[in-house]
Amino acid sequence: RQISWGSSVENALNSFAKRVNTKLIRRTILLIIEASRSGGNVADVIDVAAKDAREIKMLEAERKANMASYIVVIYVGAFVFLAIIAILCASFLPSMTGSSTTGLQGALGGGSVRMEDIQPIFYYATLVQGIGSGLVAGVFEDGNFSSSVKHVFVLVLVSWITFKLLL
Repeated sequence: RQISWGSSVENALNSFAKRVNTKLIRRTILLIIEASRSGGNVADVIDVAAKDAREIKMLEAERKANMASYIVVIYVGAFVFLAIIAILCASFLPSMTGSSTTGLQGALGGGSVRMEDIQPIFYYATLVQGIGSGLVAGVFEDGNFSSSVKHVFVLVLVSWITFKLLL
């Protein structure tokens, strides 16, 4: 449309690249513009650029499929950590901090230890673990930190729900 209004092909392609604003499009447009400047056969360059873009998309899809198993491992590890902490907070630590036992109190130098003092430490540990695991999962998925937000949100939300509703 811009070319029919009298704009040059180079300006039309540059404005298209700015509107779409993806790395692949910018790269392809730059290749086409350089080919037209150098006097090469633009049709051949467009064919090569299309094949290149198709291969890049296929490689990205393959990488995402290969990394899915690693993301599953990260989630399983996070949930196992959360389950262990939940079991500790629900059954093991209350028996260790009860008034009739001296096991944990003796190990800490005879001071009184309450469950209310220990549980927030585990809560913050699960939040930190959720943030760290979410960041790693996002980097594995796309290769950048911006996709980590959804993984961090899910893992922190599950940790929060576990501690606020279950424990």
